[in-house]
Amino acid sequence: CSDASPCRFVPTYMDMRMHMLNLMYAPTKWLNVMLMPTFMDMDMNLRRLQGAPPAKPGTHEHNSAAGHEIGAVGDTYFSSLIKLLDIHGHWLHLSLGMSAPTGKVDIENRRIFRADGGLMHFGMQLGSGTWDFMPSLTYTGEHQRWLWGAQLSGVKRLEDKNKSGYRLGDLFQATAWSGFQLMPW
Repeated sequence: CSDASPCRFVPTYMDMRMHMLNLMYAPTKWLNVMLMPTFMDMDMNLRRLQGAPPAKPGTHEHNSAAGHEIGAVGDTYFSSLIKLLDIHGHWLHLSLGMSAPTGKVDIENRRIFRADGGLMHFGMQLGSGTWDFMPSLTYTGEHQRWLWGAQLSGVKRLEDKNKSGYRLGDLFQATAWSGFQLMPW
């Protein structure tokens, strides 16, 4: 949205469901390999902003409470999980993964009244459209009934743009957790 092209709609909700088939094989005690194809379906609903300008002729327009729905194959992930440390109560794992661009990034809105809908925005596309490097480092620990852990992970896009002409940003995440076992079972 900008002064030249003001916003006309705002999302009211977006549901995303990802169904994953996780195929794993452990050739040794310190290495697991994984292949994970995905199927995604998403649903987003929009509402018109009060005082929004009318649509320009030939542009995609939503009517009343319309939204977008999409569902198909997403990106395919493959990785290796390497055990770096395994001593009493402490574990450290390194994951080196890749994402293959098997999900579509050129899904278009439906044609309405002989007007092309244009590309659906990148949040509703089914993949990144680029080859992505996905490393992570995970530490877990436990003592008696306490457990804890931390993970550093990221996504590094390996291409400048996908076939639709854009690229998602790189990601870096840090997560920590702890827990207490209430019952021995």
